Amino acid sequence: MAAEAEVSIADSAASNRFLVRADDPLAIAARDGQSGARIVMSLPQVNAVVLEMEAEAEAGQSFAVAAAGNALFPDVVTLPSAEMNDPILASGGQWAPQRIQAPEAWSQSDGRDVIVAIVDSGIDLNHPDLRDRLVPGHNFWEDNAEPADRCGHGTHVAGIVAASAYNGEGVTGIAHGAKLMPVKVMADECYGTYSRMIAGILYAVDAGVRVIVITSGAYIDSPLLHDAVIYAQQRGVLIVAAAGNDGTDRPFYPAAYDEVIAVAGADQWDGSYYRTNHGPHIDIAAPAVEIISSFWADGQSTYAIMTGTSMAAPHVAGTAALALALDPALSLDDLVDVLFTGAEDRGDLGYDLYFGHGRTNAWLTVQGVLPEGASNGVDGVPSGQEFVYLPALMGGQ
Repeated sequence: MAAEAEVSIADSAASNRFLVRADDPLAIAARDGQSGARIVMSLPQVNAVVLEMEAEAEAGQSFAVAAAGNALFPDVVTLPSAEMNDPILASGGQWAPQRIQAPEAWSQSDGRDVIVAIVDSGIDLNHPDLRDRLVPGHNFWEDNAEPADRCGHGTHVAGIVAASAYNGEGVTGIAHGAKLMPVKVMADECYGTYSRMIAGILYAVDAGVRVIVITSGAYIDSPLLHDAVIYAQQRGVLIVAAAGNDGTDRPFYPAAYDEVIAVAGADQWDGSYYRTNHGPHIDIAAPAVEIISSFWADGQSTYAIMTGTSMAAPHVAGTAALALALDPALSLDDLVDVLFTGAEDRGDLGYDLYFGHGRTNAWLTVQGVLPEGASNGVDGVPSGQEFVYLPALMGGQ
């Protein structure tokens, strides 16, 4: 996960699953039942299938043969980019929305009617802060329409993006008027695979979302994962992804792809989160430390504080939703431009390897979309209005 965890940067792959081009001889043989593999998933948008070998030994032998021709790709295991502290009921303030001036931006936009796909471990479908925000999604781990979260990570990410406001429950999302599409690509044990991530990206794009947030990944480049990302870009869909938490400049995918917005982590004082990944692929930074949001644990809806770039990416995705709600006709290039232009310069002057174009700012981003002169306040604060953004206790008023 891109929440902070003790994640090794060692390369890893699902031992008996591989991705292969659909017109490859090995895929054709599997389709005809002439090999020790079976097709478990088709990805026609990127001309690929997922093969599952009958035995790990056979899988290794097949991979060794096929890899020489660069035809067969391992189904890489993905891990989240977050560190979880014990779940707690929300009893304190949210520092991150204030830091990125989300309350000021809410005078102009709450992200209404924008759909953000949470390509993660699913979402707690009954969480009081999320259940009114949901649209149908899919579970690619069990191949059904019940993307319920039993890990907690996806629920936390979802709450940062669009937890309901004014409902007397928990926390408030950056784009609390947006809709959330749960796309479960991670198991209940909080790990996933590239094949399911690819399937989740393609599903969300074909379903018509404008923003996808991904907060897991791995340190292995995958041509087919890249193809899925390009598929999204060509259809005007923004993918926002966590940069990872190993304090390395090694590319973490899919965040490191040029077509993806790679989000690094910042702390409460606008310093760089000490474990954030960095490097020339970083595009922007966002709050990542001690972020309180919705959670699922022990069979119940709750709240938790988590740290990591898994928490940073949804702040950027929520900010993108605020901009799109103001102008649904924004092209992908223009959306990226307002996100970067609206970011506040932090770290070294200008672009740098830890903050990219800067730390995201929701209000400045919204200003980049508003017609000139549309702001109705001084210094970004609307006159005559008072904003309530501190969370209440669960079930409170």
